[in-house]
Amino acid sequence: MSGDALVYDMAQSSRKEPSVFIKKDWLSILDEQNGNYSGNQCVINTSQLSNSNKYMDYRQGYLTVPLLLTLTNNTPAVGAFAPATAATSADYALGLKNWIGTVVNSLTLNLNGTTIIQQSNMLPIWNNFKLLTTLSWNDVAMFPSMGFYPDNALSFSFQTAASEQGIGSANNCNAIAFPTVTGAFNSYLTGNDGLTKRQMYWNYDPAGSTGTAVNTAAFSTMLSSTYANQLYKSYIFTKQDSTAALHGVYQQAITGDLQIL
Repeated sequence: MSGDALVYDMAQSSRKEPSVFIKKDWLSILDEQNGNYSGNQCVINTSQLSNSNKYMDYRQGYLTVPLLLTLTNNTPAVGAFAPATAATSADYALGLKNWIGTVVNSLTLNLNGTTIIQQSNMLPIWNNFKLLTTLSWNDVAMFPSMGFYPDNALSFSFQTAASEQGIGSANNCNAIAFPTVTGAFNSYLTGNDGLTKRQMYWNYDPAGSTGTAVNTAAFSTMLSSTYANQLYKSYIFTKQDSTAALHGVYQQAITGDLQIL
């Protein structure tokens, strides 16, 4: 039989290769706390995933941790705290310590009554060290959802008394400007660009302007707060100026994703 005839017969054969994967689904489960986290503990039972009669790839799983950051003033007063006014905006007033994983202090994993991962406290120290020593700059650019960006050590400062940056060592200045090169002693960089980048991952403001021109549209024209909420996007959703009867309020929603490795 010639080669062409063999290829023709194989093409006409009714035998088909089996399809191992028909489709891929994302399954989600809630923790067992029912909104009560007074014990600073979160328990997740994955038995319903194991009993779903499907192949599971737990390495592609991730934890979603919602956070709420709130700023307010102690006593109502006109102009005391005005985050809804552009000139006194608080959009860069809050930030997180390097990445969302710092909210997890320890982790324990049990399988069929057997402890697979023993409880170890202070996990963020090790995880942060691992990220800083294993990721390349290309990798860092791929993880905006968890807000990771290395701090800049050259913006470190030390305060001997109470100040806007606290007391003692600090690296929380985010007003980036070129350092003074004449007429002053060297202070290296004026701000921590890592902190600024992390803040930019979370502080989407629908009322913010997309540019500096007179007729520039607001971000809400492209993505309103309603759709940002439906997409579980981190954004600023409450801004209220202080009055004689009301406290000023600034609230920022953060949806943090923790990859399970």
